[in-house]
Amino acid sequence: MKALIICSVHAVCDIAPMERDAFNAACATHGVSARLTSEDHTRILANATMLDVLNHLPGSKCQRKMLVTSYLDTLNDHIWSASVPAHKSTFATLLDPNGHTRPTGFVSDYPLLTSNLVRSAALLTNATKLGHLTTLADPLNVQSSAAGLAASAASLNVNHSDVEVLVAYQRDFEAARSLGMESRFIAERPPITASGKRHREHTRPFPVGALLGGMPNHQPLKIVA
Repeated sequence: MKALIICSVHAVCDIAPMERDAFNAACATHGVSARLTSEDHTRILANATMLDVLNHLPGSKCQRKMLVTSYLDTLNDHIWSASVPAHKSTFATLLDPNGHTRPTGFVSDYPLLTSNLVRSAALLTNATKLGHLTTLADPLNVQSSAAGLAASAASLNVNHSDVEVLVAYQRDFEAARSLGMESRFIAERPPITASGKRHREHTRPFPVGALLGGMPNHQPLKIVA
């Protein structure tokens, strides 16, 4: 493979507990009657990103923007004040045993976080040539994983068939495969069925209202000072 693309920060490290804390803190700050449990979070991440969920909550665009801003501020505070170890398998992938660097791209809802974590991993593995990081102009306009992967490949000037994608969730695995890229799991593995084959579950819509503490879909956000 000529290029390596890391699809989402979860393929670099596990920040799920920090995401839950940040989500719950943001909802509490803005008077949203929703609480994210670890079980709900696991189901959500199989099909959507946390920003997807926040952007699908009811309310005006301005209200959702305030909620997203609170979430990202809290998440970044948690991450930079804690020790977040990267997956060893990510380190191993960044290190080319032959000493040759290959162009590398990153797709993430958290560009600053992902770039710094990957740069830290690269320093440890001597994989010093870092490539393009997709960025989001507005957290309310979350691009799909497929769009981010395609943009990264284009910025690296490589064919989709020459890209290896490291993924942590089924949604990203399917997105990479749909573009003709080679994808493999880093953090999460599909469950093994009775036949011994790994079951690959296609993505499907997530019921935000029912999922997050039973909050009705039509309930407006209550932004408080």
